[in-house]
Amino acid sequence: MSTYPDLSSLDINTATDGLLSQIFSVREGERKTWELSIPEPTESIELLDGSWALVWGDGPPVLLAHGFEGRYSQFAKVIEATRNSGFKLVGLEMPGHGRSHALRADPLSFSNAIQAACSEFGAFHTMIGHSQGANAVLHASVKGVVSSRIVLLAPLVSVESHLRRACALVKLSAEGTELFLRKITELVGVPPSDFEGHVMGATLNMRTLIVHDCRDKEVPISEAETLANEMSLARLHISDGLGHRRLLADLDTVNQVVSLMNET
Repeated sequence: MSTYPDLSSLDINTATDGLLSQIFSVREGERKTWELSIPEPTESIELLDGSWALVWGDGPPVLLAHGFEGRYSQFAKVIEATRNSGFKLVGLEMPGHGRSHALRADPLSFSNAIQAACSEFGAFHTMIGHSQGANAVLHASVKGVVSSRIVLLAPLVSVESHLRRACALVKLSAEGTELFLRKITELVGVPPSDFEGHVMGATLNMRTLIVHDCRDKEVPISEAETLANEMSLARLHISDGLGHRRLLADLDTVNQVVSLMNET
């Protein structure tokens, strides 16, 4: 959801139903210049959940999970830097994006897509997620997807906080906000509290790189700091001035990702 109307004049059922119909709807954005350099994949596979995986190279599989209203091509710089390094890079087209059959792009569907990718490719050497994709990496890890290390780029840590911020932006009342969260739970099948990153992260014990920009306007850096404190093997790198998406094209960020992938 990219625009936020004022719903304060509507009754709460009408307002919450309207917000519910839009919150997980995807609007495709134009690719940035740095995405256009992405190499052609060697393979394209439809997964069991209806999402798609694109493959570059051969070797231990590395997952690339984009965020809400994102694209696998946002990992172009990571793919360029690693496709000839002995890894099989697996970029997902998440539910509600690209060719995916799903109509919604909710957090559970993102996690299910990663679990479907694990069924196809086996345990991952590394899982790399951006924004909501990073939250899905955490959730899928808790649900049994195996990897030796993970990279969380501008991670959406608290789904519930994100939803509450959206409610505030459309001026829902406190009562309307609680009703909206109940409706979200009914729609998705699990409550937003199931996707609290700091709770999930505290249960995981693998090498973790978290990269977040101190000027990120979409996800507060405080969430990444809380997450890093909860994860015993996490390292937090803070950039300055890259925002929520440009860090995906940042050379320093890419080098840190590559370094973690190559650690023995």
